[in-house]
Order: sequence, then structure tokens, then C-alpha cells
Amino acid sequence: MKGAHSKVALVTGASGIQGLSLLKAFSKQDDWSAIYAVARSDIPLSSKTHKLALDLDDKEALRKSLEGDIGRSVTHVFHLAFSGDTTNVDQTTFVWMKNVVEILEELEAPLVHVYFTQGQKYYGVHMGNWDIADVPWKDEPLTGNRHLSANFYYAQEDWAIERRSQGAKWTWSALRPGAILGYSLGSMNMVNLIAVYGTLCKERNVAFRFPGAPQSFNCLFDSTDADLISECVLWLIDTPTAQDNAYNISNGDVFRFSQIWPGLAQWFGLKTGMPRQLPLRDFFPAQEALWKQTQKKHSLKDTKLEKLTNPPFADFAFNLPLDSFADVTKLRKAGFNGQKLWTEENYIRYLDELATRNIIPNYPKLRGEAKASS
Repeated sequence: MKGAHSKVALVTGASGIQGLSLLKAFSKQDDWSAIYAVARSDIPLSSKTHKLALDLDDKEALRKSLEGDIGRSVTHVFHLAFSGDTTNVDQTTFVWMKNVVEILEELEAPLVHVYFTQGQKYYGVHMGNWDIADVPWKDEPLTGNRHLSANFYYAQEDWAIERRSQGAKWTWSALRPGAILGYSLGSMNMVNLIAVYGTLCKERNVAFRFPGAPQSFNCLFDSTDADLISECVLWLIDTPTAQDNAYNISNGDVFRFSQIWPGLAQWFGLKTGMPRQLPLRDFFPAQEALWKQTQKKHSLKDTKLEKLTNPPFADFAFNLPLDSFADVTKLRKAGFNGQKLWTEENYIRYLDELATRNIIPNYPKLRGEAKASS
């Protein structure tokens, strides 16, 4: 590879919470000559960022789409696409990654690194009650601490390890965040859930009660800023000693919702109350009329309620039965020192962004205007 602009990225799932953050991170660096972003929804484009529509299931169609300049230039694959199977049993997400990498190899792309995303489902948190003695979740040894059921995270990791043992010239890396906080209008985003839930409470003028189990209100959790993940991903691809490995990552703190809930309530200008468990799979769809009224009242963008919320995910996220957080020592020892964030501040930051983007009302600003005019 020659010249200052030698890196070329292919990003799958570019319109998701991690993809949008990574595109933003690319825009701040000068050493990427092109970013090919695979997405179905709108994404921010630039002179270097090009949107692609690829059929990741069909290898022949994929080969035809990548032949030519793209196939001859991609140096880094960032596989962020997700099939939507929240059980992680379905292997589609893994097959997509395998198809992309194998086609690029056939086209003799100068591939040097493959990044793929994992998460705490690696440790079985989606399967219900776990042994509290296993928490914090450990990422060492690399393939240790797996649960017994099928999981596409394992398939991706095992395939990458095997390919390297067979002489693949590219290296690989993966991160295992907990709940990811960031900007995206898709579902499985805790910021969106709290943003919509808080807005509905505010418009009904009711207390901002934790909508999950009282037990979960006091469990210890961690979260990870999407921008921190992007920062770490770009560090990984330039740090050979940290490659061919997977790492837990978090903001660096652990928290209880009972600790951060008052600060979130303050953003909406609401009082808190005792937790009151709501079946959110029933609650959110029943609020469609109020959501539309709120959008009209505050001149918000017409963002569908179903796009912002994922009720089954919400019921899962607010009702975890035990502590669930990761040990991030391995990543720190590898040399990445960015895990220095307070999760409560992280939530507030992204609530501010949703308000600035006119997705939810800007309640702090409205309170300031009301106070100034009184």
C-alpha cells in the first residue's frame, strides 16, 4: 500500500448504532481514501463515503457487486450487520461475514484486517438466570466462558481463528460491549427506549418510574458509548500486538439504574417514584396516538414509534434478574485507555442529541424558556 491515503474500508450494517458512529470516526481521519458503507437506510455521505446495496446472502451477486475497483482496494472489513435474531442461534450474521471476506479474497483485495462485533450474549445473558459467581464476565481465556447453546459469535470467532491458523494474511479483532449507547433511530437502543418512555411520562404528567422489575432496578450493569467502541476499533486495527483477539469493553464504570434514574428524570423535568413493572411489549404500541400528538405539539420529526422502540428488547433490558457487567482489564492491559466515561452523563449526552435532532422535545430548553419568560 502506498501513499498517505492507503486504507479502504468496507462497513456492513453502516446505518446501525455502531455503523453510524464508525462513519463519524472515519470522517475525522485523513488516512482513509474510501469508505464503502453497506446500508439500507440513509447514512451521511461524503466525498470518501459511498453507500452500497449488497446482497450478503448471495455470493455470486456479491462477487459481481464487488468486482472492479472495490474488490481490488478494500483493506479493512468492519462487519456490523445483524440479521435480527436476538437468540444468536441463527448463523446468518456469520455467513454474511464469511461471504464478504471470501469474495474479497477471491478478488485479491489487499485485505489486512477483519473486525466483527460481539456482545455480552457471548456469556449467555440472553438465556436468563446465570451464575452470579461468573460476574464480572471474563474475556480470558479467549474462547473460554462460552455457554452450551449455538451462538453465531462463536462461529465467527472460530472461523477467524481457523483461517489465521491456515495462513490467512489478514488479522482480526472483536469487541464485546454491554448495552450500547449512541445515536441511531433503530431499535435495541437503550437511549431511544428511555427517551420515548420519558417523553410519554412527561406528556402525561406522571412520575418517571422505572418500568422494570424492582430487583433489576438495583442490579449492577455496564454500558458502552458507541463512539468509544469506534475509538477502540480504530485503535485495534493499528495495534498489531492487540490483534487476533477479542475484548470486553465498557464505559469504565458500573451503575445501578436506581443511581442514575434521578438524573434522567431531571432531564425530563419529572419526579421519580417507586419502580412499577410494565409489560412494555403492550405499553409502547398503545401509546401511538399520544406519540403522534406529541410530535404535532412540539413540531418534531415524523419518526415512527415502532422504529424507536423494540418492546421485547425493552422488557428484556429492564428486567435482567442479576448483576451483569464485564471485566475490562484485558483491554486496558493491551494498551487501550479510553474507558473513562460516566454512564449517566452518556445517557444525558444522547438525550440532548435526540432533542437537537428534533426526535424528542427539548425539555431542558423548554424549561429555560419558560423560566426566562416568567
